[in-house]
Amino acid sequence: MVTIPLPLPDRCLSPNARSHWAVRSKAAKRLHSVAYCQTAEALHDLKVHGGTISKLDFKSAATIGVRCRWVFRDRRRRDADNLLASMKHAFDGIAQALGVDDRVFV
Repeated sequence: MVTIPLPLPDRCLSPNARSHWAVRSKAAKRLHSVAYCQTAEALHDLKVHGGTISKLDFKSAATIGVRCRWVFRDRRRRDADNLLASMKHAFDGIAQALGVDDRVFV
């Protein structure tokens, strides 16, 4: 299992948000970039510490299990569907770093 810590997605990336397209685009690119860099760093750390995971291992996988866990500072209730949808650009960045298409994520 590989853990990739990411910041919470910007509110404007929520499917219910009504934000300007330029603001949304900038936030999406930022989240994609952070996810890509964090994934690449996690893979590098695995290789350095004797792990055998490589991009080829991920390319041959039919599915890759992904689990999201969000940590908030307060106890307000959040809509899990919107949180998952707002992570779309993070999943794209992770998939790019792994060298796979994000449709293999389960």
